[in-house]
Amino acid sequence: MFNIIKNMRFNFSRELDTTELIKGIFTLVGVLIIFFTITLALRDVEIKKLQLSLAQELPKLIPAFRNNYTNQISEDGRHIEVRAILRNQSSFSAYLYNPTLQILDKNDVHILDAIVKSNISQISGLLSPMSEYKVSYKITLGEQFILDGHKIRILFKVEMPDSLKVIYQDLFENIPDANWGKVEEAWTIDYIYKEPVYVNNPIWKNWWTNPR
Repeated sequence: MFNIIKNMRFNFSRELDTTELIKGIFTLVGVLIIFFTITLALRDVEIKKLQLSLAQELPKLIPAFRNNYTNQISEDGRHIEVRAILRNQSSFSAYLYNPTLQILDKNDVHILDAIVKSNISQISGLLSPMSEYKVSYKITLGEQFILDGHKIRILFKVEMPDSLKVIYQDLFENIPDANWGKVEEAWTIDYIYKEPVYVNNPIWKNWWTNPR
């Protein structure tokens, strides 16, 4: 009889301990859920802060150029000279690609065989921040070219240097929902010079001292 009572007490204590253990496990799980919820919320806040900080920096990194151009055709009609002042007003160096040159007719149609040769690629590569470059481009036209309302078009493509892109790409890759492709597009800018080809350009003579 004593043994039966002893066994009953043992079973009762074991059931009681198991109940308390289950309660403890549920309490622990609840605490962990609350902890991870708060942790994730704080993590989201920190991510948003980082995204905001990067967004505030982005405008400073977009290449900022302020350029002036003009042109005039030679007396024999065989050459066009383009004068340009290229200003990199960015806080960082910017990469300038070789410009793309086109001669258009009065209907803005590209004339493929108008140009015989040019020195339009004489300046390209990294341009220092807050720098200015004075450039003259000479374009030799074909023998059959006859000026009739033609226009000159030069495309200058500028973008952030690859060395800086790598740094910011690494940051964006570690931020959820960050679209690096859209950011990279913003760091590539096209500057287009398009003007009629002038026979007698009224601002040509003193343009270097008064660019406009």
